[in-house]
Parts: sequence; structure tokens; C-alpha cells
Amino acid sequence: MHDLLQKMVVPEGYNVLAAPDDRAAVRIVVREDVDVIVCDVRLLPLLAVSIEKALVQRQVAQLEALFQQPVNAVDAFDLHSVEKMHIKRVLTYTNGNKVEAARLLNIGLTTVYRKIEEYGLG
Repeated sequence: MHDLLQKMVVPEGYNVLAAPDDRAAVRIVVREDVDVIVCDVRLLPLLAVSIEKALVQRQVAQLEALFQQPVNAVDAFDLHSVEKMHIKRVLTYTNGNKVEAARLLNIGLTTVYRKIEEYGLG
């Protein structure tokens, strides 16, 4: 299966990573930006929870890194600046996906577009 995937997806610009066991698979998921996981169906119940937990931990780490960016001391207390910075960070986190940003911000898509225009984030 590994060799077949190598032949099919590597020419398309993807990498194929192999893990000898469930722990190695979890380490790969935490370390790499994984698009697809192929595994033996008997291993799926064992891997599913571990991999899901690893993905959530990775997303949390990415969010924490995003929020560690330096903030101007004056802007830290200005609600307008805080809202702008938060929307910008969420848009960065979602790679510009406005629908996902609206979902994460718990606001309407129209509001996201309006805020992008208002804050010049487009």
C-alpha cells in the first residue's frame, strides 16, 4: 500500500509518511501537516482517539502561538484594537476562510465581511 501511494501521490506534490505503530503515527500527526491517514481497519479503533487528541492538541498549540504575538500596550486596552487583532488572528488561523472564521467567532458571515472592510483586513 505504501509503495502504491508513493507512486500515485508523490508526483502530485504530496509526501507519504509511514508509521510502524500507533505511537509513531500519533507523533507524525502532531509534527506534520497531515491531509489523509490510511491504516489497517483493525488499528482504526486504537488510532482514532489518539490521533483525534493529537490533532486537537496541535490546533490548540497553533492558537496559542498565534495569540503570543506582541501587542502594543495602548492597544491592549482599546476594544476596537482588540477586536481587530482577534478577527485578524482568527482569519490567519483559518487561512482566510471567512465561513470558518464566522463559525469560530460565533458571528454571522455578513458581520465578518463588514468587520474585514471596517478594519481594512482584506
